[in-house]
Amino acid sequence: MKIADTNLDYKEEDATALDYYLGGDGETKEEWAQRVWNNCRLHYEGTFVSSVYNIKPNQTWQERATELWENKKKKRRRALANEFGKSNIDSDIAKIKSDPKYKTRAQRYQEEQSLRGE
Repeated sequence: MKIADTNLDYKEEDATALDYYLGGDGETKEEWAQRVWNNCRLHYEGTFVSSVYNIKPNQTWQERATELWENKKKKRRRALANEFGKSNIDSDIAKIKSDPKYKTRAQRYQEEQSLRGE
């Protein structure tokens, strides 16, 4: 699936991992990707945002944004697989999603708000 207004995309395995860690009271995966895309562009255009957005030699700002996005997806897939005791989220995605402990961050946040009576 493609992130609006960027060249970034994700697949189901990525969405499962990203949604587990992003959303709720924080950024969604789409918001995070758009922020990275826009900050890489702004940094390239001369507005200092953060050194993390610096491009490497022979790299475009779009390539830097893609690199950051791919790293985020990979780290979140690995973390989710570890958290659920799986060796590879890509092959175990159905098992993780059907595990009763799996809830997106937005679901967990909503449950917390309900428990607080908010």
